[in-house]
Amino acid sequence: MISKPGRRLLLDEMYAPRLASVLRNEGHDVAAVLEHPELRAASDDDLFAWAADQSRRIVTENVDDFCRLMKRATQDGLMTSGLLLVDRRVLPRNDPRSLLAALRCWLIRPPQQSHPVEWLRPAPDVEG
Repeated sequence: MISKPGRRLLLDEMYAPRLASVLRNEGHDVAAVLEHPELRAASDDDLFAWAADQSRRIVTENVDDFCRLMKRATQDGLMTSGLLLVDRRVLPRNDPRSLLAALRCWLIRPPQQSHPVEWLRPAPDVEG
């Protein structure tokens, strides 16, 4: 299933490029910091600016730093594509299937009132 228009993601450096690759193979527009040599050593400020320029929402566990950057960008009237924050206690990196399922759900869900900062929620359990 293809992601909704305008849903482009950049996975922060804590996430394996394999996640982005799997989602791209499913038709989603997802990139990973670790896939781009110029981003690997970039500061959070530079990464934030790159993501905005590329119209990509940053998926990160680095809540404090990126929320500070978002607040500053909003106050300064700068363009941003937003943040998709991950609570590692809810979606731990050592459980990539849960993270992948949550990202899939976010990418395909019907557009709602878009907020520049969202928390990634676990995918609902599907039984049956």
